[in-house]
Amino acid sequence: MKALGFVHGLDRGSHAMHRCWGQLDRTAMLQAPT
Repeated sequence: MKALGFVHGLDRGSHAMHRCWGQLDRTAMLQAPT
């Protein structure tokens, strides 16, 4: 249960970072050769 809470805390803490990574992924996809 402790691990689950830890992961949940990480998930909440990295929400903004996840959005940033999503933006980077989109940019990389646009720049990637087809």
